[in-house]
Amino acid sequence: MGFVNIFIITLYYHFFRMRERGRKIIPWSQTAFVMALVLTMIMSLVTEIAKTQLLKLTGYKMPEWQFILLFMGVGTTWFFLFKKYFFQRGKHLELTELYLTIYSKRKRMYFKILVIASIMLVPFLLGYYIWYTAAP
Repeated sequence: MGFVNIFIITLYYHFFRMRERGRKIIPWSQTAFVMALVLTMIMSLVTEIAKTQLLKLTGYKMPEWQFILLFMGVGTTWFFLFKKYFFQRGKHLELTELYLTIYSKRKRMYFKILVIASIMLVPFLLGYYIWYTAAP
């Protein structure tokens, strides 16, 4: 199993277990939504860093409405790509079975902590970097 598959299946299994415990969620939808949101946020933050730090582009400022439309479009695209790649092909069933047989409960908990922490920390650290390097 590759890194991307482990990352996605860990997140999917987290939501699947939440549903087993009585939460009213749809695991495939939650997984695709979270992955789309996080990837879109990371892409927009990295683009902002590249624009201000590496390219030194000055002059053009994107209006807020264009940014919102672009953000929603990219997020929607990521959502449907994850849905098609992982869930419509039934890949999540194969990988869940493989994930449960290969990795012990302790290793799965370790993966879960890493995945959830990275989903929270990576956008925060990128945003913090933008804030820290911004001119006063």
